[in-house]
Order: sequence, then C-alpha cells, then structure tokens
Amino acid sequence: MSSLRHWIFGTIVSLCCLTVHGREECEPGKYGDGCSRNCSQGCKAFPNNEVLCHKETGTCFEGCNAGVYGDRCDQQCSRNCKEYTCIQQNGHCVLGCIENHIGDFCETYQQTTVVHQGTTYSSHTTVSTGVAPTSSSQVVIPVVVTVLVLILILVGAGVIFIWRRKKERKKSARDPPTLRRDYSKMRVMFLIRKWQTARNEWMKMKTLTMTARKTSVHR
Repeated sequence: MSSLRHWIFGTIVSLCCLTVHGREECEPGKYGDGCSRNCSQGCKAFPNNEVLCHKETGTCFEGCNAGVYGDRCDQQCSRNCKEYTCIQQNGHCVLGCIENHIGDFCETYQQTTVVHQGTTYSSHTTVSTGVAPTSSSQVVIPVVVTVLVLILILVGAGVIFIWRRKKERKKSARDPPTLRRDYSKMRVMFLIRKWQTARNEWMKMKTLTMTARKTSVHR
C-alpha cells in the first residue's frame, strides 16, 4: 500500500512537471533543445522511478543520489564524507566526516599524538586523498580574473602604442619646417657666395679696363 501511494505521488508530480506555465516540458529523463539530452545519472528518481530535470538547465528536480552534488548532480562528493553524502548546493559533507577528518569537505586529516600521560595534542595536516571537490564557482572565478587581467594588459599596451605613435607624429610634424629653414639658409649662403664671385669678377674687369685706358693715353 505504501509503495502504491509513492507511485501515485510520483506520477502526479511527474505530470505537474511535464507542463510549466502552459509550456510542454520534455519526457522523463530528457532536457535541452528538442529534448535531445539526457538528465544526469546522478539525478534522484521520483517514487515512480522517473527522473525529471529542468528542460533548459538540466537541474535535477528531486535532488541528487548519494555521492554527487551540484545543480545537475554531476560533481563527486568528497570520499571522506560520512556515508559519501554531501549537500547538493555546495558539496559540504552533511553527515560529517569519516574518522580523523575535518573541514567542510572533510579534506583535512587530523592526527592525534599522545605526548604525556593524560594529555593529548592534535595536529592538522592536509592529505592528498581528501582533496576538496571543485565547484563551478571555484573554477569560474579564477578564469574571470585571468581574462580581466589579460584585458587590462591589452588595453595598457594599446594605450602605450597610441601614445608613442602620437609622439612620433608630433616629432615628424616639427621636422619639415626645420628642414625648410636649413634649406633656405643654404640657398641664401649660395646666393651670397655667387654674388661675391660675380662682384670680384666685375672688379677685375673694371681694373683691367682702367689699365687699358691709361696705357692708350700714354701712347
């Protein structure tokens, strides 16, 4: 009788989940565009043994089976969790840790050493066998930070490049007038020298002419 009630309850829940806001959902065990993807094997089944997940995100409606967590129940709980059970949202060991392990993920091994009779001291050491599960936020945050750093580096490099180009353009814009002034000076000096040469030639011709006149007068 109890099994029959569970089956009826699961069937009613399944029918309710198959239609959301007037929109038909996927058949049990399917989600995604065209209902072409399978729900995670970690999704917990309803009492009628049907597995339902959100059509768009694949989030498990009934929660996760033991040993997995996450929206799609596709991340492994720490093997140091008691009964291999953890919270679906964050992976924390909900029933505590196995012997001599502590921490939210039971990733730290606690070693107890007796130093004197009646006195004990505890030391915490992290062991590789109890590595904390990696959640999606723990992966996304470092990636986002890395991308932002790369963007800042690229922007800084672009600003420096543009600044140098503007500086070179200003320098090249100042150079032509200088060259024109130098060319003008050289042209003036050339004309002065040419005028001096012509003047010297004219003086020589004038001297020769006066000499020739004096010679003709004496004759």
